[in-house]
Amino acid sequence: KELVFVVEGEKGEEISFLWTFTSKEKDLYFLKTALAQMKEQPSPTPPLISFPTPRQPTPLYSFSRPPRNVLVFRKPKSEEAHNCLLELLSVLEKKTVNIYVEEKLFHELNNNNNNNKNPFPSLHSLPPHHPDLFSLINLVICLGGDGTILHAVSLFPHQSPPLLSFNFGSLGFLTPFTPKEAYTALENIFSGKPLHVCYRQRLACKVTTHDTIDSSSSPSSSSSSSSSSSTHSFHPISSSSSTPPKVFTDIALNEVAVVRSDLQMCTAEIYLNSRLMTKIEADGVIISTPTGSSGYSLSAGGTILDPSMTGFQLTPVAPHSLTSRPIVLRDDVSLEVRIPESSRSRGCYVSVDGRQGVGVGRGGGSVEIVCSPFLVPCLAKETRLDDWTGKLSECLSWNSGRNNRSKL
Repeated sequence: KELVFVVEGEKGEEISFLWTFTSKEKDLYFLKTALAQMKEQPSPTPPLISFPTPRQPTPLYSFSRPPRNVLVFRKPKSEEAHNCLLELLSVLEKKTVNIYVEEKLFHELNNNNNNNKNPFPSLHSLPPHHPDLFSLINLVICLGGDGTILHAVSLFPHQSPPLLSFNFGSLGFLTPFTPKEAYTALENIFSGKPLHVCYRQRLACKVTTHDTIDSSSSPSSSSSSSSSSSTHSFHPISSSSSTPPKVFTDIALNEVAVVRSDLQMCTAEIYLNSRLMTKIEADGVIISTPTGSSGYSLSAGGTILDPSMTGFQLTPVAPHSLTSRPIVLRDDVSLEVRIPESSRSRGCYVSVDGRQGVGVGRGGGSVEIVCSPFLVPCLAKETRLDDWTGKLSECLSWNSGRNNRSKL
């Protein structure tokens, strides 16, 4: 009355099922018909073109509860940004939140207060060298330009709270909101309304060097007008010395620039996953994030990447070879830059996001770069794509010929 059938599936697996007889003639008829159809039916052939599952729309960020601790940064020497800061502090005071600013700004606000009564009782000075700033701060507000954002992000080397930025800079490529939208943006956050967000990739950089560099001769220093002041002063230490090499670590939101320390061309050996990929003779190399692809890397001939991508770009600076072109790498590889003894330049200067860096002499030291697993959530006014393409047209005048003006 019962019969067990074992058949082979499409992937070669065995499929068994139980057949229970009720009527002999009727069941045999259906059984023969089913077996005949299974035998005659051809196996499905894969399509020539397969379409992947559509990606999810731009993610939204919503606070599970209203922020309790807010860190505010203001662009220095900007009267417009300072006036907006005072209005912003008044709004945050009504929200009964703890407001943190850097120590210098905290003293500036207190010194400018002519009244004895403190108008901002919830204002606090940011604790210096806090071991875990992420556990303290729930929201970061930036009133300034791209430089203000780079400074704010540098204080969170690991996890970062969401950034809400308002444009008071000269370019404002990373600041989607205007000052007039400050009140509306804050109301949306404290009311729990979801906001668009762009998660931006960062780079983790480790510089190992046996050399030291005189900071007075760095590119950012202009204390001397002599021609020798533009050359970095390296003090080489033998690698066989008992003195251990110096190790510096930093996090980049834009780029890590490894540029020559003098007027001579430098040679950079590029290692990918500890394997020599190529040698580049140039003024230096730039390793940029997708966010930083529209900055220094773009000026050096790099391409523009979608800021929501993960990965990084290697761009030579004024290469000696016409075939030395930028290359985009995956986010799961490690890159290392070494300056060999054969380099004409005595060494290179390593700068992260334009900050004061360190020197790496030829024949010793290295610059190791990997993608950081900690992305930066930047709140956006519109969808990620609309914000980015709009900034390309507004800030960079991308493809803005007479007949190609942006319709965004």
